[in-house]
Amino acid sequence: MELATLTSVFPGSEGSKRMKPEKQVTDAVEKAQAISADYLHPGSRDCNVTVKKLLNVPGSCSLTKAVDEVKYGRTETAA
Repeated sequence: MELATLTSVFPGSEGSKRMKPEKQVTDAVEKAQAISADYLHPGSRDCNVTVKKLLNVPGSCSLTKAVDEVKYGRTETAA
């Protein structure tokens, strides 16, 4: 996968300033909503492709950490 694609899927993963956890979680939810909405629109669709897209939304380790930070108020310091 190209860097441009990765950074559009996981903003902040290009090594720049880290996105706030709340923003990361909100972006992931919005992406999942958009994928679900696309599936619900009339026309041809493939449920296998849709499920794969949905499973890739939280595919970032940084997103998992962001959810923990939002949910539990945890922050991890850089090692």
